[in-house]
Amino acid sequence: RLTRSFSRSEMEALLKSYFLGSISPVAVEARKLLYWTPDPWGGWTRASALLAFPVGASRPLPLVSYQHGTVTRRDDVPSRLNREADAALIMACSGYVAVAPDYLGLGDSPGFHPYHHARSQASAVVDALRAARQAVRAAGVSLNGQLFLMGYSQGGYATLAAQREIEADPASEFRITASAPSAGAYDLSGTVADDFLSGRVPPNPYLYPYVLSAYVQVYGLAPDLGSLLRAPYDSTVPALYDGSHDSGVINAALPARPSEALRPEVLEAFRSDPEHPLRRALRENDLY
Repeated sequence: RLTRSFSRSEMEALLKSYFLGSISPVAVEARKLLYWTPDPWGGWTRASALLAFPVGASRPLPLVSYQHGTVTRRDDVPSRLNREADAALIMACSGYVAVAPDYLGLGDSPGFHPYHHARSQASAVVDALRAARQAVRAAGVSLNGQLFLMGYSQGGYATLAAQREIEADPASEFRITASAPSAGAYDLSGTVADDFLSGRVPPNPYLYPYVLSAYVQVYGLAPDLGSLLRAPYDSTVPALYDGSHDSGVINAALPARPSEALRPEVLEAFRSDPEHPLRRALRENDLY
């Protein structure tokens, strides 16, 4: 589905806004991809992504997948052509076919976002690559067989999850040329859990309940997120993860130390039990 075209002059302006004026760009066509991919339990669900490629390419092009960082609002994703789309557009004007998945539960994908659930993040990326190949073939653009993966923060995690899925399948149709997963929370059961329990005041406390909210739904850890939180957070925080609130609003609703939002008995059980269901879920999603 054609979203819009970007002229060469528009791409020049975008490059200069990122101090990349030395790159000589070409015009870019941007499309929203809609595709099917597994949900966290193995059923099928719809997902969306941005596809961007140079106009008038005369040679086969490499394919790159860019995985965006953490967002809490459903529309803060690449297919909406906001700032998260810029990386894909810049790569496209530089001679790549670029795809940028929105992830499950974001963009046009229904339901909740399974934040830091490795299996569904990986399949959302890999299936976006498949959809991108079909779409550019239909548009008359050929690929040269090179595949690059990159992402930052949550995108680093999603990149490494996708890399693992591709490399673990000997029959995979993809061969990775290079992968750049940056600043991801790969050691969830160790580094992340220890940081949560440390009492440190993090810059973004909303990240921890975001994981917990996702795992409550994926693994059935509790009836709902609110049942794990103490008052007043049990009634104020869960609704903020509905895809319509930004991270600043959620941060403001949480204590400076996110562990203090948990009911004391829940926090103590997590702290003392190495086989706590949340610890097992975190281990399942480690990526190092």
